[in-house]
Amino acid sequence: MLTSRAQPVPARRTRRRAGMLPRGRYGEHPLLPYLMVLPHFFFFVIFVCYAAVFSFWISLHEFDFLIPHKPFVGLRQYQAIFNPTKLLHDYFWNSLYHTFVFVLWSAPVAIVVSVLLALLLNSKVRGRDVFRSIYLTPWLLSVAAASLLWRLIFADPDQGILNLLLKHLGIPQVSFFADMPWPWLTITADVLWQGLGFNIIVVLAGLQGIPSILYEAAAIDGAGWWANFRHVTLPGLRAVLLFLIITQLLGSFNIFPQAQLMTQGGPGDETTPMMMRIYEIGFQDYHVGSAAAMSFIFGLILAVFSLISFRLLRTERS
Repeated sequence: MLTSRAQPVPARRTRRRAGMLPRGRYGEHPLLPYLMVLPHFFFFVIFVCYAAVFSFWISLHEFDFLIPHKPFVGLRQYQAIFNPTKLLHDYFWNSLYHTFVFVLWSAPVAIVVSVLLALLLNSKVRGRDVFRSIYLTPWLLSVAAASLLWRLIFADPDQGILNLLLKHLGIPQVSFFADMPWPWLTITADVLWQGLGFNIIVVLAGLQGIPSILYEAAAIDGAGWWANFRHVTLPGLRAVLLFLIITQLLGSFNIFPQAQLMTQGGPGDETTPMMMRIYEIGFQDYHVGSAAAMSFIFGLILAVFSLISFRLLRTERS
């Protein structure tokens, strides 16, 4: 009886060249996380680290784009900012004051309105998906388009849409860009309208992450809407609200195009924030060294504020 002899199966090659990724197991290679981070790290080094170092170098020189020689002046730009007899001192501290006024004016209103609208959109009301889309639409517009739209609404008497409506109703018209505090109100309306969509999305995500069993337990205990909001909703939104407060405050500190396109910093310089003043000094007056010193000090102020905010966020997580 003839029997066929089985052919020996060649052993699979188990050795691989050093440094090659195992087939089908790419996520286990030790270099893969570094390769994934490398593009972001490249742009971070160029546009953040190098830009910060170069900005500090500019602040130590009398920098002018039209002059090839940049004489070294040391800390003279920084001394001028803290010297009350220098014009740069008034520019910096007045703009910083106006920026803080806008932050204190707009940030609380934006957060409160966002939470109220998110609570309404999270409830079971007819057409809530339509309203969610409506509130999200302004967030998709560019800042320039939104600012020009609101400037058209609040334009001077007999020109703006709102003033023409007031005239039609027999109500005295208002110079929204000339009489304080109306200019800040117009800028706040623009910022609030455009940033509302992002804030609502953040709060809605937090609301949907609260377990429904907590509301059911509160209903069994006879809790009303205020007790639910105070003892269930607010504790569940604490981390989300802290994140929203941090992002809203930092975004308000960096306001620039809204003030430039709507009020041009007026009346006078009452609505000139810090970023707009830095732009004017650096690219209109060509005092680039002074503008760099102002931006560096302002950046340090925001960095300190960010560290405090992140410390609060870390404490909340712990």
